[in-house]
Amino acid sequence: PLWRIPQQTQQAKTGLSDTMEPGSISNLVQSDEWVANITFSDGLKPQRSDLYWRAIIMSEFDGTRWQALNSNYIDESRTAAAPERTVAYQMIIRDQNGVLPALDYPTAELPAGVEKRLGQTIRASRSREGLRRLSLQASLSDTLSHALDAGGQNFYTRLPSGNPQTRRLAETLAQQSATPRQFIGKVLEHYRRQNFAYTLQPPRTPGRDGIDEFMFRTRRGFCEHYAQSFVVMMRAAGLPARVVTGYLGADYNEQAGFWQIRAKDAHAWAEVWLPQEQVWLRVDPTAAVSAVRAESGISQALAEGERGMVADSGSLFARWRDTGQFYWQQWVVNYDQTKQNSLFARIGLGGFNWQTLLLVLPAALAAALLPLARWWFGGRNRERDFLNEGFALVKSAVLGKDDETAAAVSAGELNRMLHENGIADPALSHLLQQYEHWLYAAERPPQRTQKRWFAAARKTAKRYGAGRRG
Repeated sequence: PLWRIPQQTQQAKTGLSDTMEPGSISNLVQSDEWVANITFSDGLKPQRSDLYWRAIIMSEFDGTRWQALNSNYIDESRTAAAPERTVAYQMIIRDQNGVLPALDYPTAELPAGVEKRLGQTIRASRSREGLRRLSLQASLSDTLSHALDAGGQNFYTRLPSGNPQTRRLAETLAQQSATPRQFIGKVLEHYRRQNFAYTLQPPRTPGRDGIDEFMFRTRRGFCEHYAQSFVVMMRAAGLPARVVTGYLGADYNEQAGFWQIRAKDAHAWAEVWLPQEQVWLRVDPTAAVSAVRAESGISQALAEGERGMVADSGSLFARWRDTGQFYWQQWVVNYDQTKQNSLFARIGLGGFNWQTLLLVLPAALAAALLPLARWWFGGRNRERDFLNEGFALVKSAVLGKDDETAAAVSAGELNRMLHENGIADPALSHLLQQYEHWLYAAERPPQRTQKRWFAAARKTAKRYGAGRRG
C-alpha cells in the first residue's frame, strides 16, 4: 500500500499478561511503551479517575498466582439497560494478543471483527498492520448488572488453603457489617488506618501465606498486593469477587486534544458481586491507600525517591514526538489500500500503480505533514509567554546583562529606578504599567494583544541596547 510503514504483526507487543502475581504490574509500569491514543466525542474531557480501561479478568488463584478467566466458566455479564453517563470515544491501539482495553463499561454494538467476551473483555483477531482504529461507547459507571447463578457464586468464592490471618480478619469484619457494602467499607478503612504504603519496591512476600505477610507485617505494596488481598478477603467472607487488570488514567495532550495510554498506566483493581443488587461493583483498594494514584497518575503517587523508576514522557521532545505520532496515525496509518484504490478510481487514475505513486506522493506527503506543521508553529506561539519574555528583554537592555540584581527587579521597581535617575521615557513607563497590570489581573489579555505588546517591548529594548553600545 501507498502508506506502508513497518508495522508487521510480529512487531505488535503484548503489554498485560494473562497471569498476575505481585511484581508483574509494578515491573510493567517502569516502561514508557505506547499502548493507545484516544479522543472523546464532543470535546469531552473526563476526569482521570473515571478512566478505568479494563482488559483481563483474573479469577483463578492458586495461592501465589492469578490466572485469566477461561471458558471453564461462562460469564454472561450484561450491561445496565439505561446507563447514566454514556460517552463515545475513538481509539487507535496496538494489538495485545487480541485483548483490547476498553473503558468501563463497554456499551452498544461493537465494530466488525471485535466481540465482547467473558466478563466484558473486548477481544479481536490480530490486524494485519498491528494497529487498529475503533469507535466505542462506554457507561461511566462503577456497577455492571449481572444475575450470577449458584455455579457462578461458587466459582468466584473459591480459595486455596493458606493465609489464615487474612481469612480471620475478613470473617471478623463481615460479622461487624450489616450489608456487603458496609463490609467493603470496613475493609477499605482497614487499609487506611493500618499504615499501609504504596510503593514500587515492596519487600518480597513469597509462599502460600504471602498475603498474610503483606497484610500483617510488611504493609507495603503496589496495586497487585491491594487488589489480590482485597479479593481474598471478599471471598473469605462469602462474597464473589475477582481481580481485573488493565490501565488507569491516561496523559492528556492539550494541544492536539487526545489522551494517551502507556505501559506505566497499567493497574489492577477488584470487582465484587453484590447479591441484593445483582451487580458487579468496581472497587479500587489501592485508592484507599493512595487516592492520588487515580486522580493524578502513577508518578505523583510514589514517594519522591521512587519517581525516577517510572519513565517520564512529559518533556517537550516527548510531547512533540507523541503529537507527531498521533497525526501520523490519524492521517497516514489508517489510510489503507482499499481507500487508496477507491480514491484513485474516483479521480480517474485507476487503481494503485507506480505512475499514481509518483503523481500523488509529493502532494500526499505535504498534506500528511500539514497538521503537524500547523501544530508545531501554532503550538510554539501558544507555549510562549510573551509578557514575561518581553519584560526580560526590557530589563536586560535597561539594566545591562551583567547586572546581578536584574532577576529580582519588578516592573514597578524598574519604573521607579527610571524616575530616580532622571530618565523620562513615557513609552517605556506605559509598557511597564501595562505589564504590571496584566501580571496581576484575573485574566491576561488576548494573545494578539500580548504579541503587540511584545513587539513594542522588543523595539524599546533594541533602542536602549543601541544607546548602551553608542
